[in-house]
Amino acid sequence: MTGFLNNTLVASAAAFHRVFPIGTIVQGNVIIAWARDHADGFIATDPRLQLLALRRHLNVGAADLAEGERFRLAPVEGEREVFVVCALAKRGAR
Repeated sequence: MTGFLNNTLVASAAAFHRVFPIGTIVQGNVIIAWARDHADGFIATDPRLQLLALRRHLNVGAADLAEGERFRLAPVEGEREVFVVCALAKRGAR
């Protein structure tokens, strides 16, 4: 991944984390609305791909945040388009 793209993903993940800290439950439409406000036009136009791409990009960027801020968006079991912001395990932890 290029440095520019990775820096953009990390910056986006950090901005997302400031609004939606670890433990937050967030609906897919809220994630899309947040991205529209922060994406400077760089959001998938196909509605079927928007949430998939946003979740993937936020998860990639979040993996490079500081240890206590790293997160992933995980689907809430039994819910469609509802996610929880989960902490990632510490690097090297099993």
